[in-house]
Amino acid sequence: MGEGMISAEDYRVDPSASVSGTSLRGTISIAPSVLVSLFGAPVWAAREETLGGYAFVGPEGRVNTIYMMAHDTPLEEIVNLEASFWQSDESQDFHVGAKSDDDADLFARWLAARVDARTPGSRAHWMSMRMLISSVMKDVPGQGSGG
Repeated sequence: MGEGMISAEDYRVDPSASVSGTSLRGTISIAPSVLVSLFGAPVWAAREETLGGYAFVGPEGRVNTIYMMAHDTPLEEIVNLEASFWQSDESQDFHVGAKSDDDADLFARWLAARVDARTPGSRAHWMSMRMLISSVMKDVPGQGSGG
């Protein structure tokens, strides 16, 4: 495989992976039902502030996460929404966590390739925090290329 290329074997779902030290690095738009078809049921059940998610172990043991936040939603509502949410074919913006931006970028590219291969005609869209901040700052006077 060429430099910078990643294979299907590079990441695996690992319910026991330690997510300690990972943090939000961006979002990726994917239909929840596609994640379930690719990886099975989420390894995290619905709990306070999330509708569940997955932990992946990648190259060199690096841990990445993908999860759906449910800010300001009471726990009983989260639990009631969980089953229908993961059956949905509508793209949602999932949070991607990692220990570094580079780890998140590599993982998101791998995940997008898996999703796009599984669902022809749809595209997973990755937005790193770096890209998001850059797009916001270009519109701030004195910060972007326009001013």
